[in-house]
Amino acid sequence: MCTTFKAAIFDMGGVLFTWNPIVDTQVSLKDLGTIINSETWEQFERGKIEPDDCYHQLGSQIGLPGSEIAATFRQTTGCLRPDARMTSLLRELKGQGVAVYMMTNIPAPDFHQLREMHYEWDLFDGIFASALEGMRKPDLEFYEHVLKQIDTSAAETIFVDDKLENVIAAQAVGMVGLHLTDSLATCMELRQLVGC
Repeated sequence: MCTTFKAAIFDMGGVLFTWNPIVDTQVSLKDLGTIINSETWEQFERGKIEPDDCYHQLGSQIGLPGSEIAATFRQTTGCLRPDARMTSLLRELKGQGVAVYMMTNIPAPDFHQLREMHYEWDLFDGIFASALEGMRKPDLEFYEHVLKQIDTSAAETIFVDDKLENVIAAQAVGMVGLHLTDSLATCMELRQLVGC
């Protein structure tokens, strides 16, 4: 093994999975954006609010029943698709002796739905879902928690996310952070970092 990196941590949506939401409910894409950027949603992603309470609160904010919100997120989670290029990269990293992890902001119901999807889940040495851990990115405590759980130093860890604020937080705790804007370019950069 020629790499000095022992671990690579990847975000899920927008990195390992592509997401092109198609919604057949009363929730518009604009409302969807409002919802996922709300404090209520952040608390849901931290596992601090029960699903029915969350959907009711969010529905009240945009004038729709909670059942519409719940249906919308079942549909949008179903729109996630594994990115074949990134899945191939995970296999390469494993072959180089690099442990791979997923660290994602996701509510518990969406995470459980996602895990039912056909995917190579066994590629991961660990998965850290915000709702199950009780914290979310870009909270520094989440990164520190993951590093402690994987028993790897920040300097030996690469972090990949499509949201710049999450990458900056990873860098703040000492990880090498890569901001994914193009999967091909990020794959090349990762290969250079871990390659012989």
